Amino acid sequence: MSRRNKFDIQLNRREFLKTSAGGLGSLMLGGLLANPALAAESGGPEHTLVYLFLEGGMDALSVLAPKAKYLNQENESVVNPERSVYDKARTMLDNGIPAHRLLDLPGRFGLHPDATGLHNLFKRGQLSFIMGAGCDHPSTSHFYKMDNIAAGKGPESSHAFGGFLARALNGMPAVQTDGSFDAISLSRKLHKSLLGSQAAVAFPNLSVSNLGYSPDGLHSGRALADRLDDMFLKNLHRPQSVDHQLAKIANILKKSVNSLADESKNYPKDNPGTSVDEGQKLSDHKERYKAIPALGDVVRLLEFGVRVPVMTLTIGGWDTHTKQGTLTEDGAFRKKLKSLSDSLDVFVRDLERKELLRRTTIVVMSEFGRRLEANATGGTDHGHGGLIMVLGDKSKLQNSKEGAGMVLAPSTLLRNLDDNGNLKVTYDWRNIMGEILKEQFKVSNLTEDVPVPKSNSEIAAVFKGLSYVSCRILG
Repeated sequence: MSRRNKFDIQLNRREFLKTSAGGLGSLMLGGLLANPALAAESGGPEHTLVYLFLEGGMDALSVLAPKAKYLNQENESVVNPERSVYDKARTMLDNGIPAHRLLDLPGRFGLHPDATGLHNLFKRGQLSFIMGAGCDHPSTSHFYKMDNIAAGKGPESSHAFGGFLARALNGMPAVQTDGSFDAISLSRKLHKSLLGSQAAVAFPNLSVSNLGYSPDGLHSGRALADRLDDMFLKNLHRPQSVDHQLAKIANILKKSVNSLADESKNYPKDNPGTSVDEGQKLSDHKERYKAIPALGDVVRLLEFGVRVPVMTLTIGGWDTHTKQGTLTEDGAFRKKLKSLSDSLDVFVRDLERKELLRRTTIVVMSEFGRRLEANATGGTDHGHGGLIMVLGDKSKLQNSKEGAGMVLAPSTLLRNLDDNGNLKVTYDWRNIMGEILKEQFKVSNLTEDVPVPKSNSEIAAVFKGLSYVSCRILG
């Protein structure tokens, strides 16, 4: 079959708009992967926030649990009064972690025995845990709480236009990207925290496409680029056009695939794939990120010069009302946590090896934690306070005196519950996120509207009405 017949697809504007986020994103990524110079032409912001949201309400007390004893400030071993509370609430069902199985951390809490990846990160000073963190609104509805967080709200129900990250982008100084977008959601839909941004896009299922690594992929990419040229590039001179941003993305794609096609003669005929990262092949990269492919896509996007201030990812499946399986071999929670833990360890190691970690901060959070007391079906119900994890370069985070990470938790977390038997929210998630946005991204509108220079308008506050208090998680 001729190349023309094989790839002469019926692509029109409507179909492109339906598929551009996935298909075009994958094609563009393939081109950028093999030709980093094209992606790096435009420079970009100095720092990237990777915002990983765990939908469903992750059970914080199945990630970190009280130890039986801990060393106090005088370095004396003392009994942990939180442990007996935990045992009474959880050990009768498969939702409790025996004290002797916990991975050791400084202080009163230990880590799930299968979370070895998180343990490695903590020991290297690249991870901090904040227990009793979250949104202090009393609702325990998934949808209400997630919407509240995405809008940047706290316990109050005040109006907030759009998403908090969209407002944060407006307040970042001199954000310069490739001209096409300033935030990416690696999901089917734009994350709600980015609603209101004029230059945020969703790219689902990139999965580090083979396109750009083989002659066949190059041919298909060039054919599609020609189609995009006809449809969109004529709109580049019309900045207000609906198609303008898609046209710019199409332009990047066209440059990439044409350059790759010119270089395709250099691919070994007996092995069309090309090796990446110190001899590690693309197939190995896919295997490393098999559990959470989007993390692998983030590495590739950053590695090859896609410079945006914000990338968002979402992982569902953390709603564990029945048969939670905290420790059982095939337990849903155990497998989910191990997958997350191992993937984050690989992710941070890769960023560090590629010298990208110093300008990357990762925030992992959920809409709420779960109740302290297990229910009668071997699960845990919707709670309140939960766990936030902040990952990054050791030099950017607060570390313990031993050089490891930090565990921030109130001393009476399990003994001072709210009226519904839930962990209280001691650390407002907006203070944690606010510290990162303020210190690393220099946002000017964290808590108050700020005037736009030479304009009568204002940039809306990221967290309007918040009495910001630093949690001191950054170094």
